[in-house]
Amino acid sequence: MRRRNNPGLMAALTIIFVSLWTFEADAQESRTAEVPVQVGVGPAGFLLGGPIIEDRTWGGVLFDEQPVHSGLRISLTAVIDSELVDEHPGMVPSQYRDQLRSAGEVRYAPGIVGLIPSNIYLSPGVGDAAVWGATWSPLGIGLALTSEPVRFSGKASAIGTVMYIDSEAVGSS
Repeated sequence: MRRRNNPGLMAALTIIFVSLWTFEADAQESRTAEVPVQVGVGPAGFLLGGPIIEDRTWGGVLFDEQPVHSGLRISLTAVIDSELVDEHPGMVPSQYRDQLRSAGEVRYAPGIVGLIPSNIYLSPGVGDAAVWGATWSPLGIGLALTSEPVRFSGKASAIGTVMYIDSEAVGSS
């Protein structure tokens, strides 16, 4: 029985290899390719719930004061597709070109993008609670489950959040 390769995983490994290979190639000869970057910024709603406490419903006192808090969601990725590979075949080693083409597209976010917050919490006290802060995702990996007609994907990442919560019911900030 022949084992089938996972195109998403192979594409991710290809991007890492291409990054290293391109760095070595740049030392020998300067070659560049314009890679499109997808930037997404939009409104977001956040539910900040706590554990169930005795006779309370889900969410605790912070959820009772104001169930939804507003903010922004930010996404930034480079999109490498089969057209780009066809335009610049010398940038991708020949043994990886077909795998990258079969994947359709690969989305890549370099580590420096981890310094840009993925969530920004901007929620003045509409109810009795105000929330301000940000979440960063410095390290993560994702895989597209489907690409057409709608792109569904899954992602796992390490996150860090800094948040200021102004609420009398919660106690200290």
